[in-house]
Amino acid sequence: MGLETMSTIPVATADSPSSRAGVGHISCVFRNPRTILTQLAFAYPLRLLAPRAHSRSAAAYALTFGGGLLSGDRITLNVSLASHTSLALLTQGSTKVFPRKSTGEAGVSAQTLIATVAANALLALLPDPTTLFSGAAYVQTQTVRCDAGASLCLLDWYTCGRASRGERWEFESYETTNEVWVDGACVVRDAWLLEDDDDDDDGDDGDGDNADLKENFGENDAGVKLDPDCADFHYSRPRRRKRTYAERMGAYECFANVILLGPRLERAAQSVAAAFSGTVITASGCGLKTSSTTTSTAKNVPASASPAVAQDLIWSASPIPNCEGGIVVRAASLDTQAMRRFLAEVVLKDLEVDLGERWFSPT
Repeated sequence: MGLETMSTIPVATADSPSSRAGVGHISCVFRNPRTILTQLAFAYPLRLLAPRAHSRSAAAYALTFGGGLLSGDRITLNVSLASHTSLALLTQGSTKVFPRKSTGEAGVSAQTLIATVAANALLALLPDPTTLFSGAAYVQTQTVRCDAGASLCLLDWYTCGRASRGERWEFESYETTNEVWVDGACVVRDAWLLEDDDDDDDGDDGDGDNADLKENFGENDAGVKLDPDCADFHYSRPRRRKRTYAERMGAYECFANVILLGPRLERAAQSVAAAFSGTVITASGCGLKTSSTTTSTAKNVPASASPAVAQDLIWSASPIPNCEGGIVVRAASLDTQAMRRFLAEVVLKDLEVDLGERWFSPT
């Protein structure tokens, strides 16, 4: 798969807006009849590569020099799709975020995507998962504005870190926000924030860990129990134990969100909804419904619409209000590879029909 020559795609110049550090632009139009990239501009530390366009779609890889985001790196990518175009935006391997080296906002790595999708166009955001190293802090914001009749596939997923090196939920903070607008109305605003609790709240009276909860009595300074009606009575509120976000994540090592909407992804959304209607969630994960648990809705689901799902993975599929045919998929897995197989074989398996190539594989 060769790369487009830079003579056919404008690149950033010293006078162009995208010459600012970390800023990139991707634009495409529909001609002859195929999707053509008309702009592929970028500045360090961002790098964009374009494989040769398929007859039905174009693709671009968003990379960073050095293989990841360093402390304080800022990436902003602007994407514009003209009518009838198809674009897959990919990464080569996981987005690695290295540990922060300074305190405050200056040490936080950040990535912003701003995309516009015209009617009858399809944008597929299909990155590999984000992996934060121990001590890293990362903020991601993705805003996609779709005209009426536009289609979007947005995949956003992340791992616990470098589990093979013993780093499991050891990064400092992870924040991601996905906003999708259709015909001027915000239909999805999905946000994640992983960070440890703040310090104890103001309800603590300063007695620290010795401030045990007492049902009806307090104590004076001498340790003598007092009746609540006594003037010297004071209620001691226990110190709230500070919880880490790692405790909340439990045994799961990979989380994913997928947004599917628009007429060109109607079949894909229906397939996902059918697969979920044939799934039962248990304490050990998800599996196919048995005859005793199958509902009337699931009875009409073809066998091919209910593929096997790993038992170490749970997921849900919810329709998007005020967005006909739109669906949001959320999944959690004990294993990153199991999540990849699930995404490729259940959620994204019908994308190939419109993109003309399987850009997201199960391995």
